[in-house]
Amino acid sequence: MDIKDFRDNLKVLEPERYAASLIGSTDEQKKLQYLYAFNYEISKAVWVSTEPLICQIRLKWWKDSLTDYSVIKSHQLINEIVNMFEVSSIPIELMSEMIDARYWDTNSSTFQSKADQDNYINKTYGNLFWIGAQLLGADEKLEDSVRKYAYGAGVSSFLLAAPMLLSKNRKPFLESSDEYKKNMAKRALIKYKLGKKVLNSQKYLYPILFSAWQTEKLLNKAIVSPETISVDQLKLGELSRKWSFMWKVFIRSL
Repeated sequence: MDIKDFRDNLKVLEPERYAASLIGSTDEQKKLQYLYAFNYEISKAVWVSTEPLICQIRLKWWKDSLTDYSVIKSHQLINEIVNMFEVSSIPIELMSEMIDARYWDTNSSTFQSKADQDNYINKTYGNLFWIGAQLLGADEKLEDSVRKYAYGAGVSSFLLAAPMLLSKNRKPFLESSDEYKKNMAKRALIKYKLGKKVLNSQKYLYPILFSAWQTEKLLNKAIVSPETISVDQLKLGELSRKWSFMWKVFIRSL
């Protein structure tokens, strides 16, 4: 697949992230879109088959490709990712951790503890946001705030994905009660707001932060109506989503 195809696919497959990336400069747009394209490929890898081993082999291929010169040279997206990380002095291990975390998606076992679930969110969403923030020039002192913000975004996305995970015999929750889901959303909202408080003034990070523009509304809805999570009623209406995003961009641009 041509590198342009990877980026163009984001318009359909990751519309919020793609739209948010357009706030940045042309160079920043490319960097974030390459990052999101890679993230989409590894998240997709766990659903290529109903056979866990096949999915795990696919994940291993993506991980090995990050350090395999022959693949780096021939695969356009991987080539762009590796070069981008080298130029920006970002440890490629952050991407490897994202891939390792996805192994949970390939089996039907539940998380062993809240810490185990938090680690999954932190490695998938936390690493993604922190890599994106570094690509935009974030200083390491902001890492904790970025990861807190990302934790909220990750939990809201995880709750949205719960019906699909359940339909595929996955076990997304340590407990199935609405109270557990409500508390999960509460904890995520607290972290999200702590991160947001620090990051709101960092306008150069908006191309990555705006990708999580639904987070607060989704978490609040999950807290008020946790019963909507398992029946796929948590998502916002299409008109509400588009209007909220446009309004947020307008207000932040003032």
